Amino acid sequence: MPPDATNDRRASRRPRRRGAALAAPISLGATLTPLIDMSFLLVTFFVLVAHVSATERVALRPPSPSNPASVKPAKEARVVLNVLAGVEEAYALGTERFRDDVGGRTALRTRLVELYVANPTVRVNLRADRAARYDRVEPAMRIISAAAATASAQLGTPIEPRMHLVVLREAEGTPRVR
Repeated sequence: MPPDATNDRRASRRPRRRGAALAAPISLGATLTPLIDMSFLLVTFFVLVAHVSATERVALRPPSPSNPASVKPAKEARVVLNVLAGVEEAYALGTERFRDDVGGRTALRTRLVELYVANPTVRVNLRADRAARYDRVEPAMRIISAAAATASAQLGTPIEPRMHLVVLREAEGTPRVR
């Protein structure tokens, strides 16, 4: 066997590293030159733009319409009726409190009729927290409807009772009286 053949066999038994002879040492590092170039280009751009926009600024005076087609809506009259939970007085209308009995409900209805006669477009916000029982909320809605009907009969014009039911979370506790 020729000596070259044995060297070839040994070489074939050893695993060869792929591209080991071709690869050069690798140096890992960030080149900051493109980043610095971009930074200077951006600075130059913003300096030029700021200079141009300062010289081209024109004072504008927007026109004001003499007879506008739309008008800012007026504040809507509203009343807040609170349904109180866990107290003897069941309802609060502003600073007035009303009991949960026939006399208290009649007084509440009379007060709501006075409010509807004074302003037929009044909106009633009915507020209750989750701790309030429904057997206090439902009569309040009936009282609001009855008060609107009574005021409508007194004025001779139909009044649509407008109310919003606002239910507060338990975390907020008893509604504040306004």
